[in-house]
Amino acid sequence: MPKRTHEAAMRTKQVILEAALSLFSEKGYDKTSLSDVARTAGVTRGAIYWHFEDKGELLCALCKELAEKYHLTSNLERAANPEEEDPLGQLKRWALAHTSSEAAIFFSSDFAKTLRSIVHTDNSSLSTLRENILEMIAERNHLLKAAVRNAVNHRQLPSDADIDLICYCLADLIFGFCNRRDLSFDIPNPEANFVRLIGLAFEGLHRLRKEPPRF
Repeated sequence: MPKRTHEAAMRTKQVILEAALSLFSEKGYDKTSLSDVARTAGVTRGAIYWHFEDKGELLCALCKELAEKYHLTSNLERAANPEEEDPLGQLKRWALAHTSSEAAIFFSSDFAKTLRSIVHTDNSSLSTLRENILEMIAERNHLLKAAVRNAVNHRQLPSDADIDLICYCLADLIFGFCNRRDLSFDIPNPEANFVRLIGLAFEGLHRLRKEPPRF
């Protein structure tokens, strides 16, 4: 594909993603059709199908786009890379990325609410999409486990570190922060306090060791 054609295709894809974000946020996933997206983006349905198989793939692509935009994946990928010299530092940067003002706006956005509703729905028509979203979460968890194991291999964590427990601790901490508006308990300056919690968590990760076998 000629460079100019490729660049035009990428611009079209970006316009489609932006239109989908606006409509999914405003109308929800169920009430948004691909025709709505095409009309808002100023493209044909065929242009959408050139880039995305269906509406579900469009939503998943949008999730990945936003995760990259708010730096919610790049540091985790670096931390999981065996050639990374400071995996624990990259892992902490990944956790701290969730405290940025832009990320905070996203987590409280209508689009984020739409995602949460899909994950927790019992609507059979959304079961495939729900599975795809859960698969993306599973991929994140796989990277997280690889990153913690990488920190052990680089001797930043003890050789008997409980990798599963460390992953559970970090994932649950971040999940709680990202979904804090759904909880009954409120705290002033949540971003600043979450930074403190991350610091304390990372200081104590070396204490999370495997329990010796019981006989």
